[in-house]
Amino acid sequence: MIPALPAAELEPLCNPALAARLPTLAAAMDAATMAQHLQRALFSGSPSRVIACGRPRAVLDGDSCALQYPVTLLGSDGAALQLPVLAEVFATAEAARDMHDTLLGPLSEEWGRIDIAQLTWSAALGELRMACSVFPVSAALPQLVRVLAPGYLDALLQSSLRDTEIRVESDELVVLRRTRGCVLRVRIEGREPRTAYAKVGYAAYGGAAADALAQLRSGPVTPALRLPEVLGRDDALDVTVLAELPGTRPDLRTDAEQMVGAAARCAALLHASRVEGAPHRTLHDEVARASDAVDRVAPYAPAVSSWLRDVLHDAESAAGGGEEAPVFCHGDLAPSQVLLHEGVPAILDFDKCCSAEPALDLGRYLAYLRFALAKAGDPRSDPLAKGFLRTYETAGGTVPPAARLSAYETVALVRMAARSWLQLKPQRLRLACDVIARRL
Repeated sequence: MIPALPAAELEPLCNPALAARLPTLAAAMDAATMAQHLQRALFSGSPSRVIACGRPRAVLDGDSCALQYPVTLLGSDGAALQLPVLAEVFATAEAARDMHDTLLGPLSEEWGRIDIAQLTWSAALGELRMACSVFPVSAALPQLVRVLAPGYLDALLQSSLRDTEIRVESDELVVLRRTRGCVLRVRIEGREPRTAYAKVGYAAYGGAAADALAQLRSGPVTPALRLPEVLGRDDALDVTVLAELPGTRPDLRTDAEQMVGAAARCAALLHASRVEGAPHRTLHDEVARASDAVDRVAPYAPAVSSWLRDVLHDAESAAGGGEEAPVFCHGDLAPSQVLLHEGVPAILDFDKCCSAEPALDLGRYLAYLRFALAKAGDPRSDPLAKGFLRTYETAGGTVPPAARLSAYETVALVRMAARSWLQLKPQRLRLACDVIARRL
């Protein structure tokens, strides 16, 4: 179990230091209160009205907190429409107004010339020390207003696929990350109708990931592993369009063995692929990334951050200095990244691919597997982890030394715990800390 830590440090929204730094954050996290504020600020001139506002997703970053509200509007025709409203809470009203006036306001004007809906696309709410906007007006991804402008995706795909008959008939928001990155599902019509995904704000697809995928697709792994196909890329706006991969994610509750087996085979294939040119990552790099997240928690929760820092130090020390020979790694391997279709696995999201020791992929996967099992109340963590490594070895991989594997796993869990604090998720924070404590 986790050590005795101050209760206020495990409950971000009850944290006195956070309340002192961002005194309006508690009100901004109240969905009922925000439904009224957003109606007045953004939709008072619209025939639509806010009928529901969900609790926002949050990311604390320095002297501000980025928020994303799921808002439901009722249109004049009686139809309900769901859309995200993006916001950022600052320490001062002046900072909120400055963000709006310098960034959101100009973006709103640009998008307002494209979409003439009768709403206010952005606003500064002085009483909440907040700047807010309606998707696609985004401070984190200002290029979205151009990506979603009529004809942009058509032109991108027509040029890259050399097919002037291509048309993007619809786009649907799938993921909008709180600080960066957006994924849109698009329906492409033409000679070969298909579904694809447009990723905005994933710069790696313009370099290492695209090169790695090209090498993988021309190598021997493709019959046994389905890979993303890049349909188009615009480096200027950081947009990549990827063909949809067939398959579904195995259900952890009913297909856990199948799920970990598929992931192990994927890892073994990638590690044996000899892809060249991916950026190098080391255990020290991973510790530094986790330490950065822990450091951002420290001003609010010194006891939690001190414990996490000690766990990091002990894990790195126990691993020793003997780095294993680097291989091509996915870099972000987790249960959610692997699909299965007719027995053949597919693997998603190569934007964090790298050259690293195999323990990076394997340890990260085990961290997320153990967390998912703990969340589901499933006690099979150890046997499934052993099965994952056994299948990896059977598929041709060499299982790393236990200390190296454990270090990467622990580092991933520590970063998860710190990020859970910064995302104001007390239950996820406690669970991640509990999984860490059980691994010590």
